[in-house]
Amino acid sequence: MSRNRSSLTPLGERNILSRKEQVMASYVIVTPAHNEEDNLERLFGCVLAQTVKPLAWIIVSDGSTDGTDEMARRLAGEVPWVRFLRREKPEQDFRRIEKVAPGKVAAVETALASLGGAEYEYLAILDADVAIGPSYYEQVLQRFESDRSLGIAGGMIRHILPDGAPARGGFKNPDAVGGPIQMFRRKCYEDIGGYNPYGHEDGQACANARRQGWAVRSFSDIWADHHVPAKGYASTIASMVPTCFYLGEMHYVLRMPLWFDSLMALRECVHKPFVLAGASMFAGHLWAALLFKRKVPKEVPFWRNHREYIGLILSKARRTFGR
Repeated sequence: MSRNRSSLTPLGERNILSRKEQVMASYVIVTPAHNEEDNLERLFGCVLAQTVKPLAWIIVSDGSTDGTDEMARRLAGEVPWVRFLRREKPEQDFRRIEKVAPGKVAAVETALASLGGAEYEYLAILDADVAIGPSYYEQVLQRFESDRSLGIAGGMIRHILPDGAPARGGFKNPDAVGGPIQMFRRKCYEDIGGYNPYGHEDGQACANARRQGWAVRSFSDIWADHHVPAKGYASTIASMVPTCFYLGEMHYVLRMPLWFDSLMALRECVHKPFVLAGASMFAGHLWAALLFKRKVPKEVPFWRNHREYIGLILSKARRTFGR
């Protein structure tokens, strides 16, 4: 990615921070970044252009081996409210199914620990491969301010493939917020004990917030683009089969019941590559059971009872079939 590193214009020469743009708000952004040099220049432009600036933007290089560190360190040297941290990625982070410890969660906690006793009211998680408009955070903050019961908020997400074509999926559920752009009221984040490091941490956060009495909402008039890799998002056998197999394994590790994963697999069967995607998810669950893969502790299941599982299935079915 020498292309991006050499083409970056010195920030001081671009006059990015005009007087009007210096408006700051009581929120911080945390961006975990593992080998994201292809995405960082776009992300830098998005955050620096925000009409309401954060008190701090902390970029955590999560064991990166490319040019991520160089780019983030340079930005932090140019912009006072940008911080750069490096977290060495432990071996267990690379074995997510066995250890069930996503590096993203550890990176977020590393960033928050660096804030010490800083005063802020909102926490925004922003993945490095996301693009947002200049008024994105201004709009989300307005929703928080107008509804004091709102604990997690954000826009809806479009998935964009490397060639610029839209990918299947995205995140358009008004009753949850996609992990790449989740924004928390700080009190809500503290009430739920932060992210659980057991996989599907974004969905767990939404479920835990609702249990604590907080509202969770994605707004259909606010959008973000998630620039995703072809693997796992393109509707092809090479993309979907291994991804769905992995999800089946992770669902077993998270103590999701087989009947639930069977219905999730049936739902996948209506998408390309149709039966193969659903069958691979079901097979992944059975394979994990056959190998007796270690599950998360009993006290931290993803959902707490059958009613929550059924509610999720009905919600996904409505979105799948457009009802």
